[in-house]
Amino acid sequence: MLMLCPAALVHAQQTPQAEPLSISQWQQKIIDTYKDLDRYKVHKTIKITQTIDAVSQHDQVDLDIALDRTNKQIMVQADRLRMVGKDKILRTQMVPASTSHLHMDNVDPLDPATIQKAWPMFPVWLWVPDLSLYLGTEVQLYIKSDDFKFSTRDTKLPASQIEFETQLGGLKMYLTVIKETGMIQKVLLLAKNQTPEGKPVTTEMDYDIKFSQPESWDAKTFAMDVTNSKPVQTVSQMIEDAQSPKALQGIDAPPVVLKTLKDNKTVDIAKLGSKVIVLDFWATWCGPCRRAMPELIEFDQWAKGNKLDVAVYTVNIEEEKQLVQQFVDQQNMTLPVLMDTDSKVTAAYRAYSIPQTVFIVDGKIQRIFQGFSPRVADEWRNVVNDALGVDPSTKP
Repeated sequence: MLMLCPAALVHAQQTPQAEPLSISQWQQKIIDTYKDLDRYKVHKTIKITQTIDAVSQHDQVDLDIALDRTNKQIMVQADRLRMVGKDKILRTQMVPASTSHLHMDNVDPLDPATIQKAWPMFPVWLWVPDLSLYLGTEVQLYIKSDDFKFSTRDTKLPASQIEFETQLGGLKMYLTVIKETGMIQKVLLLAKNQTPEGKPVTTEMDYDIKFSQPESWDAKTFAMDVTNSKPVQTVSQMIEDAQSPKALQGIDAPPVVLKTLKDNKTVDIAKLGSKVIVLDFWATWCGPCRRAMPELIEFDQWAKGNKLDVAVYTVNIEEEKQLVQQFVDQQNMTLPVLMDTDSKVTAAYRAYSIPQTVFIVDGKIQRIFQGFSPRVADEWRNVVNDALGVDPSTKP
């Protein structure tokens, strides 16, 4: 049993308990917290689950943001896009770096309308919820909304946190806020609608927000390398350049470090030592890829038969090992298969249309072939002839 001396008991009885904040006070506290932030750095992990007629699909988006209000600087880094604004210049570049970037002069990098123009297919997860509060956009009105109220959904929250719920358009939003600071730590967005066929669709976006207020910035935070990139004025120009594999011809080949299907060994093309390296991007579901494979096998045999300094690898795009192995067995494939399980190498080589066959000579991309035609192997041999001085008609 807890024992208190009379003096302590009197003190405990006289100590006033802090009154809990009202909804309107919480609304103002959250808004003021972000309005008063100067430096803000955050990493968001957004887990997305979409369920259509009881069948669920899962995805994840990782996003890094750095904001510096005093010096008007911003950096946003997603999987395929990087945006940097400073010195009244806002630049956006595809990742891996492409041959062009969006360049906007004499702008306020922290102006929401400017950011909207610089970020193609502007995703809701960039604004919601903290960035909109930091920049003071109208999106913050969901905090001021009459729908904003205490939530009883999560009954296992620690005492240091509190949860609210509100509406954002057609989305139901739950916010987990740190009581002491008013900072938002977790967000859950829920949306319900239907497919054109009338099947129920539920979308859930679960945000985990890790934030900090750095005393100083790393030199790389607000940097963007545009040495080999030309400035363009529109998002469409940047995307067109980024998706065109032809623009890669003549540049250093992006790194390729992948595991093999056969024995799970790592292959790093930079360490192969071959003068000519051939990468063929493919998938089992791709009809033209299947028709091109015998030609590629014959080309490989021609190179080996003539003892040419040529290394040929196929790159499978994001398929299950069992499915790929079944195809390899059926086709009696002798070519090594590299497994691009996350499509990062595929993106780096812009293999958006397959089959795509890339010829790398002395570390630089020499030629890129897309699609399949009956005479494409003759063109492959011509590339080798130009690189090695070999007669393409030579038989093994």
